Amino acid sequence: MSNALDAARQTPDAFTWNREADHRIANSLAVISGLVRVRARADQGHANETFLLEIADRIDTVAKLHRLIAHPDSDAIELHIYLQEICQRLGNALATTAAPSFSVSCPLNQTVPFSVAMPLGLITAELFSNSLKYAHPEFGDAVYPIPQ
Repeated sequence: MSNALDAARQTPDAFTWNREADHRIANSLAVISGLVRVRARADQGHANETFLLEIADRIDTVAKLHRLIAHPDSDAIELHIYLQEICQRLGNALATTAAPSFSVSCPLNQTVPFSVAMPLGLITAELFSNSLKYAHPEFGDAVYPIPQ
């Protein structure tokens, strides 16, 4: 029985596996971005250089967005700032010219546990990216209210 308890204590839980997967995703995105930047340096002075650097920047933005959603800085998240940052990073990643103008409308100074903020962040990211792709293809002004 003692061996079973020792084995259970040493087996990583789902949280540990998720953290490891998130770490590997972040590393993979960094490697891809680095390879694209190396290729851009090889094409220095050519039209491909700018295009490749834009791709690398978008990959970096996706990596930052992934970190933001997957790893909170604390257990209590200020919802307005969290959702604003998610939308800003998505806007930068999806924009073909200038970043879109938008406003996240939710109560200021509303702090929620990360277990609440994460699903709201995922939903907001999905709604925001879909609205940029389909409802506002020219990245016109948009307001995304979050009910209180």
